[in-house]
Amino acid sequence: MPEEVRDAIAVARELLERGNAAEAARVVEPLVEKFPKLSEPCVFLGLAREREGAVAAAVEAFLRALKRGARPEDVLPALGRAREAGGDLKGAEDAYHEAARLMPEDVDVKLGLARIALWAGAWERAAAILKWCEATRADVVLFSVVADFRLGQFDAALRRARGIEGATGEVVCWSGRALLEKGDAALAAEAFKRVTREGDRGGPANVL
Repeated sequence: MPEEVRDAIAVARELLERGNAAEAARVVEPLVEKFPKLSEPCVFLGLAREREGAVAAAVEAFLRALKRGARPEDVLPALGRAREAGGDLKGAEDAYHEAARLMPEDVDVKLGLARIALWAGAWERAAAILKWCEATRADVVLFSVVADFRLGQFDAALRRARGIEGATGEVVCWSGRALLEKGDAALAAEAFKRVTREGDRGGPANVL
């Protein structure tokens, strides 16, 4: 890799870490055309565009990186995220499936597939994916709570939610909904009051 590209990517990486995605994109974008055989500038341009919410430009950059020979393992998860953010769920699913084939143990890729299944209302498929990886992170368990709720398994949803240390407002809201379905309105009300008190009103509607 030319020194100019290596230095620019180092600067872009630092800018991304600081949350300055627009400036990171400005640093690497000229290199995409200047070095038409290199994939690395395309990858970092895609990451910067994804971070600033320009998902169509991110998808274009990631696809260009793949055409230039970037390792699919380095690009496909990000391509899936960008397509998902842009509403292209079929394209996102395709990218995640290919990434999962190459990286069968990657939890983030599996979580991407689970999100697609949840968006599609495929609760059982989502639950099966999440069962594999739910022990790793609290955000995975949150999706399992949602899947259990949608499957009508309210006791299971409550058990999972209560097992999450420092549960977020999202988890508490889903717990409240499960309690309502079980007919325990008093406990459900307490859960909803807790979310309101703590100022975390955002959650459940944003999960799906």
